[in-house]
Amino acid sequence: SILRGELAHYKVVLVPGASHVPPRVFQALMAYVEGGGVLVVTPRSFLFDEYNHPHPYLQGMVEIGKTVVRGPLPASGAASLDDPAFLERQVVDPGNAGIPGTPITTTGRGVLRGRTLELEGAGFLQTITAPEAETLATFADGAPAIISLSRGKGRIYYCAIPLRPQSYATLLEAVFAEVGVDRPVRVRDGSGRPLWGVEARTCAYEGDVLMYAINLLSEAVEVRLVGSRPVQGVHDLIANQGLGERFRLAPLQTVILRVKVGPPE
Repeated sequence: SILRGELAHYKVVLVPGASHVPPRVFQALMAYVEGGGVLVVTPRSFLFDEYNHPHPYLQGMVEIGKTVVRGPLPASGAASLDDPAFLERQVVDPGNAGIPGTPITTTGRGVLRGRTLELEGAGFLQTITAPEAETLATFADGAPAIISLSRGKGRIYYCAIPLRPQSYATLLEAVFAEVGVDRPVRVRDGSGRPLWGVEARTCAYEGDVLMYAINLLSEAVEVRLVGSRPVQGVHDLIANQGLGERFRLAPLQTVILRVKVGPPE
């Protein structure tokens, strides 16, 4: 889809540890950024081509030095961390609370300007240098943790460590707002706060919003639909009945909703 030019439909692209990338795909991603697109890149991305050959895709933009592992992995030396076969066998879930976290502090610059926040990462931690980048967050020793690079009309955000889900949300909220991503309907708890454990996605549908939501928790939750547009009506397509903008989801319950929204406020 990238080689067919479908990136033109998107304002932001996330690159979640995509270690093996064909050169043509990387070139298409860079052309997308230079034309005004935004990439958010996590560690272990853009290291090898599709034939498992090391490829210096990021050379000249981000120089990656030492890599260490912050998580419950087998004992490993520097040679192991440079071995793709070893790394591909490792799974470090930054959302796992049992994995030790690494604190990150934002600098109040760039897309996070005016806000000093405490974030957290977990997993592969890289030492990075990028002289032309703006540092958005640092580790406790002052080393860059999240940087921002300007390229053509667009921008690349690079994380030197995978972020905890809540920290990803903080960064992505700022990025989405910066580029004008419209999010007409979102799932929140009864108090309007982020609702962790409920997965939801939306798409446009005949002037309305088509949405699914699934409660992945073992307990019922109260859901509130909020967004950039006022919710004017909600219809449960599975039960074929109307719902309010507040409702309860039983454990593992899935709903498919047609949501009528008003113009942006």
